[in-house]
Amino acid sequence: MESAPAEAGAIGEEPGRASDPLKGRLLTCRYDRLKELRRMVIVYGLPVEEPEEDVENALTLRGRVWKVLLGMDDDSAASVERKQEYKRTVAKGASSSDGEIRNDTFRTFRGDPSFARRVPEATLVRALNAFLHDHGMSCQDGRPDCDQPFRYFQGMNILCGIFLYVLPEDDAYLSLELFVTKHCPRYVAPQLAGVHVACGLVDRCLQT
Repeated sequence: MESAPAEAGAIGEEPGRASDPLKGRLLTCRYDRLKELRRMVIVYGLPVEEPEEDVENALTLRGRVWKVLLGMDDDSAASVERKQEYKRTVAKGASSSDGEIRNDTFRTFRGDPSFARRVPEATLVRALNAFLHDHGMSCQDGRPDCDQPFRYFQGMNILCGIFLYVLPEDDAYLSLELFVTKHCPRYVAPQLAGVHVACGLVDRCLQT
């Protein structure tokens, strides 16, 4: 009688496929959890939203995932205080860029009924004015020779609107703030240096 062939791996694994070292393990390391979340989002995507999420100020699954990927810590005292600061900033009212903001907000995704339900124009205006109050007078775009602060530009309403679509207003603002000031500051700098760098990267990718 012939002997049975050796198994390629653990039960359920495809022959010839390397075993996943994280499979079946309880991930206690923050780095491992974040790495696994990124992998799952890329491989499986995110599920379709539930009907109850299609309302204003909803905390959606997509929004929760984005917050984790951005590195937001809801439980920290700093995060709680930052949300209180947002309310105080909103109370300041219009920023010097209010006119430019309103020229864009009334048409932001307005062809989408779901967006119109979940993100009133007034909310979008508030969040953008607050950002300009907080960051329009300080230079944080990452350039060593920086001499200009963040400014409002056409398209910032789109970035802000996307966060407001999947998160409550204060969470959306903190996410926008973190995304712009930490993760891609040069992309929204006055000279849009990050945009030029990104275009150059695409050119290099196409050449390979």
